[in-house]
Amino acid sequence: MPQTIPTQSDQGIQSDQDAKVEAIQTRVAEERAQQAQQASEQEVAMAPGPTAEQLELLAKLRPQGEAPELLNEIWLNSEPLKLADLRGNVVLVEFWTYG
Repeated sequence: MPQTIPTQSDQGIQSDQDAKVEAIQTRVAEERAQQAQQASEQEVAMAPGPTAEQLELLAKLRPQGEAPELLNEIWLNSEPLKLADLRGNVVLVEFWTYG
């Protein structure tokens, strides 16, 4: 089987094709990096936090100090709790009476 010897024009075509492939690969990498950055920015934008309206409302509130300790003698559905033990947690306190 006869071997073909690449000519200078064949080598020029090959190097042009290699340059085009490299340019495409570089562009794809840039696009992926840009998409990843946009996705990251969207995650930050969607992160939970107070809205501008909520921040404005919070700025208008006066500090009332710390809540007084609960001094109940009777506790239903739990052992006696102290507010200090609940610090850092979201707590719903429901006060009610009967009579």
